[in-house]
Amino acid sequence: MFAYRFLLGELKLKKIYIFFMCIMLLSITGCSYKKEIVNLNYTFKGENEFWSAEFQVKGTGISRQNLFGQINFDSNLTKTLIVTYKKDISQLSSVKYLEISYYEEDNPLLKGKMLVEDYNNGSHARKTYTLSSHTTGSAVETGNSMIIVTINIDNKIQTFKLKNEQYGKGNSVKADRIVDPSIAVLLSS
Repeated sequence: MFAYRFLLGELKLKKIYIFFMCIMLLSITGCSYKKEIVNLNYTFKGENEFWSAEFQVKGTGISRQNLFGQINFDSNLTKTLIVTYKKDISQLSSVKYLEISYYEEDNPLLKGKMLVEDYNNGSHARKTYTLSSHTTGSAVETGNSMIIVTINIDNKIQTFKLKNEQYGKGNSVKADRIVDPSIAVLLSS
């Protein structure tokens, strides 16, 4: 009888031990091994004979690597494209249709915002156009990205590239990296 009670007590302790080990294992695998917060601030500039443009990307990105080496990246970005006509604005007085769009050269499927203006109603083209957007997700321009701007004026298409002026000058990525020590303490790399 004593041996039977002893075995039952030991089995209960094993079950409790296994239960707590499972809880610990689940909590460890659910936590990130390494978390890195990146404050992004890129400015891309470019021009052609008629237009100049500046594209700004500002926001944060969070990179997480779990215990199994999988890396996830999320971003929260504000993007602004400012396009300015360099010549006398009177040269645009006869324009009936204007379209401005942009995309990243390495990933043309991720198109940015598009601006379309129809001037058949008597309004006139402006000197400066601003396209703003807010994006979240895993896709993000890098410091060495090339942004392609396309301007369509009455079906006459102009295309030019915007480059990050900081890239290639010893400051290839204009981003502040912050490692979250509360997450990195779990395991050291």
